[in-house]
Amino acid sequence: MFGRASNSLSFERVRLRLMSAGLLSIGNGGTAIALTSRTRGEGVSTVAAGLVSAMGIAEPGHVLVLDVDSSNKRVRDILQVQAEVVKLEDLGETDGDVSERVTRIKELGVDLLAVTVSDCPPVTLAERTGALLEQLRARYRITVIDVGAISGRDAHCWLTCGDHSVLVVDTTTTTREALERLQIELEQFRITLSGFILNKRAYHVPELFYRLLS
Repeated sequence: MFGRASNSLSFERVRLRLMSAGLLSIGNGGTAIALTSRTRGEGVSTVAAGLVSAMGIAEPGHVLVLDVDSSNKRVRDILQVQAEVVKLEDLGETDGDVSERVTRIKELGVDLLAVTVSDCPPVTLAERTGALLEQLRARYRITVIDVGAISGRDAHCWLTCGDHSVLVVDTTTTTREALERLQIELEQFRITLSGFILNKRAYHVPELFYRLLS
């Protein structure tokens, strides 16, 4: 189990920074934060697991991690949780449909919902993802979405339906050219980043990273 003692201090700092940036502020309902990355393997699922663990300590019972990345190691594997993967189209519009599919992780004080998406028109997909997130906002104060790499098939839809999009950056492999290409792609899909998390940061990060991501 990705327990409370595992990197709890570092992820608590991330939680506090998200809070200070206004990304965890609650309006009339809950808030949905979508985590993504430029490419696979930059640590989105690991960050999602650590972040919800820290959030579960602060607000037990009010946090859900939505696992929608089917292309790579999923957050439920990192949390070592046995959870069924539900088709998005099988989730109805009533709260009971979601409640029956949620896996409760008592040790962490968080819930998990693993979702996969079958092929469907973009408009239909946007409607279904939007409807699901509305249900989750009504049930949870914070929903963290593990979107995976932005190149994933349905990543753009989850990113546009969430309240905030946060980029996870592997500082050991990311180059200036790669970030510039990402900026162009984000503009094409009209995705605005609310923040970023620098992962695998062993040394000082050049100011260039912050300028390109701001």
